[in-house]
Amino acid sequence: MPSLFQVPKRLTLANKGSVARDHLANERTLLSWTRTSLTFLTFGVGFMQFFRLEQKTQCSDLAQPLPPSASLYDHDVTSSVIALCRPIGAMCVIMGILTLIFGGVRFFHVQSMLLNDQFPISRFAVVVLILINLAILILLLVLNFKLSL
Repeated sequence: MPSLFQVPKRLTLANKGSVARDHLANERTLLSWTRTSLTFLTFGVGFMQFFRLEQKTQCSDLAQPLPPSASLYDHDVTSSVIALCRPIGAMCVIMGILTLIFGGVRFFHVQSMLLNDQFPISRFAVVVLILINLAILILLLVLNFKLSL
């Protein structure tokens, strides 16, 4: 059984059947895992920056503050937004890093298995990524409900 990060001895393969198509599909899959990872990282940084800006605008000397009923300066709303911004941003960044690691490991594993005319099926890592994604979704729903009440 070859190692996940072992460089194959032959770098060129005979293009018989679907060999080239399979390896190119594996490369496209790596690129889509990378794109998804960058999206999660962008959302994580975006959450952190948005809520950091929200926190910085809490000055009392604004020229025309919003009325208290429609104000985002309410301490309860502001504290809940600030309390949830870090977990949401951190979870998005962690999800991005995990997605990139999973995509890279999966690429090399599939590549080594394709050299032996096999294809591995992955279930566990995808389930873990989906569970983390659901946790982010639940945190966003909680934030939305707290802001709308």
